[in-house]
Amino acid sequence: MRWRPLLVGALGLFVVGHGASHALAEPRVSEVQSAFSRTATRGRIRPRTTAEPVVIVAIDGVRPREVFEGEDPARVQGHAPRSGRELLPNLYALADAGRLIGSDEAVVASGPAYVSLPGYTEMFTGSPSRCASNECGRTRAPTLVDAAVLAGLRASVVTSWERICLAAAQAPELLDASCGRHEGHLDSEGDTLIESLLERDAALSPSPGAADYRPDWATAELAIRVLEAKRPDVLFVGLGDTDELAHAGNYAAYVTALGRADAFLGALRATLAAEGERGRNTTVMVVTDHGRSYGFRDHGAAFPESRFGFLLVSGPRVPRGEGPGAEVTLGDVGRGAGRLLGVGGEDSPFTTWLSGR
Repeated sequence: MRWRPLLVGALGLFVVGHGASHALAEPRVSEVQSAFSRTATRGRIRPRTTAEPVVIVAIDGVRPREVFEGEDPARVQGHAPRSGRELLPNLYALADAGRLIGSDEAVVASGPAYVSLPGYTEMFTGSPSRCASNECGRTRAPTLVDAAVLAGLRASVVTSWERICLAAAQAPELLDASCGRHEGHLDSEGDTLIESLLERDAALSPSPGAADYRPDWATAELAIRVLEAKRPDVLFVGLGDTDELAHAGNYAAYVTALGRADAFLGALRATLAAEGERGRNTTVMVVTDHGRSYGFRDHGAAFPESRFGFLLVSGPRVPRGEGPGAEVTLGDVGRGAGRLLGVGGEDSPFTTWLSGR
């Protein structure tokens, strides 16, 4: 994504999109601790599997407004505004068997910079990130992926934005991933369709993004094939067209991209249904890395309202009664997944609620 500087008074705060070409602020303190610091231990890896896989889908830069209230009447022309359920039928179908959080209990990025790389780093590490820009480099803290792989589980990452690979694993040699069109190494394990999709994607235009971005439709196709062929214990999928188009100020295209992301959730549901018991025992989380400003186009430290997002959790362990009863952070995504996979993660009101304790 393009980066969009906005000077705010004498503070010089910035608002950025994905492809920021200038570093805004590097962490002042080494980021070496995370929710997985005690469980991501090196040693002999003994391969195993889990009966309860986890799929995490991150849809970049989505306002809670569209999820919970539907289309913004002030920005819709030519048709009646659709409700959240009309706009996102597959998300709501998952919610009917789980919990959609972000209305009664807030879902927030810890910040202070409500931009993408800190948000994804918080998800993967289960802890607030000291990164304050999209240029901080690879996380120095153990992640959900590190902990899962070192525990013998299979973890794969497939994303539209190339820099998510930097947040996904402290140890890149443990990372099975395709981030953007060229970043990461995704082991095809001899699957010819995965190989052909990777070859196709490498030659695509980055539109609606820039640099090494891969459009969501291609990311979605590859992610479904990875789920079918590789059957990872944890799969992270990152879609980004929503944020790209919102930064362009194109509300109609943003809503269309949100609908395409929901269509991916429909394909995910169908794929899990075809897996029988394994699919029924899979927990699906759907989240956004940050929200948006009241003015829609921007997000970042200058717009504290952009810290608000949403989280959908659907699976066999999700309580059907009350919600977690407390604010949920992006770190709870990693902590919750770690708890379900048995690879650690610190306690929080969310993990206590999710585990029924």
